[in-house]
Amino acid sequence: MIHKLKYLRTSLLLVFVLFGVSKTVSAQYMEFEWSDEYRFTNRKTGFFSEYLGAGYTSIYLLQRNISKSKSYDNAKLKIVALNKNSLVEDTVLALKGFPENEGDTELDDLDYLTSIVTEDGIFVFWRKYEYTDSTREEQVYAQSFRSTLKPALSLRKVYGFTYDVEFDASIFDSTRSVIAANPGLYRIVVGTETYEDGEVAFKYVTLDSKLNASSEKSFPLPQTFKKFPKELTSEYEVRDNGMLYAKSVVKYTVEELFGKGIDHPRTYHALTVADISSGKHFLLNIRGENKTITDYSYQDVGGKTRVLGFYGDLDKDTTGIDDQGVFYADIDNETVSSEGLKYLYFERSIKNRIMSKKDRRKREGDLTAEEILNTRFDIEHIETMEDSSLIVFFTMEYNTEEKTSRSDLNGRNVYSMKYGFKKSNVLALRLADNGEVLWARKIERKASYKGEDADDIQVVYQYGKFVVMFGNENPKLKSHRKKRLRHLKKEIEYATFDPNSGRAKIYEVEINEPRTMLKDLRYIDPRTAVAVDGKFYFHQIHVRQNPIWTAANVLFVPTLYYTILTGNTKLGKGDFTVMKVMPGKKPKRKR
Repeated sequence: MIHKLKYLRTSLLLVFVLFGVSKTVSAQYMEFEWSDEYRFTNRKTGFFSEYLGAGYTSIYLLQRNISKSKSYDNAKLKIVALNKNSLVEDTVLALKGFPENEGDTELDDLDYLTSIVTEDGIFVFWRKYEYTDSTREEQVYAQSFRSTLKPALSLRKVYGFTYDVEFDASIFDSTRSVIAANPGLYRIVVGTETYEDGEVAFKYVTLDSKLNASSEKSFPLPQTFKKFPKELTSEYEVRDNGMLYAKSVVKYTVEELFGKGIDHPRTYHALTVADISSGKHFLLNIRGENKTITDYSYQDVGGKTRVLGFYGDLDKDTTGIDDQGVFYADIDNETVSSEGLKYLYFERSIKNRIMSKKDRRKREGDLTAEEILNTRFDIEHIETMEDSSLIVFFTMEYNTEEKTSRSDLNGRNVYSMKYGFKKSNVLALRLADNGEVLWARKIERKASYKGEDADDIQVVYQYGKFVVMFGNENPKLKSHRKKRLRHLKKEIEYATFDPNSGRAKIYEVEINEPRTMLKDLRYIDPRTAVAVDGKFYFHQIHVRQNPIWTAANVLFVPTLYYTILTGNTKLGKGDFTVMKVMPGKKPKRKR
């Protein structure tokens, strides 16, 4: 008996030692680096617009002018390269509209479309319109730059197409060009949607690294229309597996809706998958008998594309809320074919992890019936594991819209829509290759945003765990003392998820070192987080009216119109931050 107790004690001690080692190895801390403060004006620099992507050593930013009157008035454009680790400015490229571009007139008639960043450089795309009385020709031009932002390939036309337009067509209409690429593929898809006899198709070419175009290919899209749509009908993406994905929303026909209840959806999702080299394609209709599917995503898994999402079963729950289970379908990337959708109901243990009865009762007490019915699961990130299982990160989302009206100078009512969305909880589950849900976890959060739907979950995989940034209106986090700047934080939170067990933990991290002087305090806006190459990048930009123009508007009212219609009277300042995930415990600073 004594020997058994000694053996048990030794075993327990060994377990605790191993647990302690495991915990030490998997621990992490955060390091922050800040850029210098940037000053922005329309005339000299333009304002930060977006992250373009990252190369070996640099992360690239786009700066452009502010214009209230013309959505395509891109008179000033710059690309700025920052070192990925230190955020020191490496290079600046003035694309258009700055003194460095004086005498360069070839871009005068072109509007900026997009930029594609690869490890070797940047491809910049432009558009040009040519009109007749009833048609418009849209021409796509491209040029490339090395990773140092030195010129590589000169500007050239790479694609063009013509379509009928109505008499009220405007140069400020959104482009009908589609430009899609994957940085690791070295092939860029350039195309457009065509319309004939009620049918819509996607026609495209592929460009190589020298901007040489392939022969044109096309595939049909699932929607039908009575006349040519004014905007693109589908969203397009190229993955590094060489497949092009077109996401569409299709209306049920009158015949298909005959005999269906009022709760039955009026539209359904469809995904067209095409091999960009061969043009071989497959259409997957994402719908089921008496099923509601509000969102889905897809991921490349060892030679196949797995399409997955959440569904509601109207036979089991007439509300159609999509919390009944997971559906998935596998599309073979070589044969471009699929056996169709498979539906898996959540086991009780999994469902309780996602939404327990206690959580449901709390939601029913806090939210309106309309919000409960229209909240859906929204997939924001998927990671592929070595065993071909998938880690799916998702949230609960509710979209809002409010119609407002005001009177113009002639006394007429002018209507506009205000859009917003609410996100609650960050959830994750692991879906095995055979469709089994291995685990599911949830961490609580709430966040509200203005504008249309956007993802706010950013994920990196470091040191055996997923590190997750997310928006959260946690009043306990230390914020800026000024009310209008409360979104800026001195303290932020992130979560880690263990891919094997699903164990989740929330961490809070101080941005500033202890005893930092008040004037030297740094702040981060967690809503701006972007995950790039295993790091998180943030930015904060403050735009305000130039005081000189504020005074001019008071003294001379007509200047107010100029202020409203242009961004030339604005000033801005801001900085950029990188948060790096480091292994182990944070070393103590020497005094």
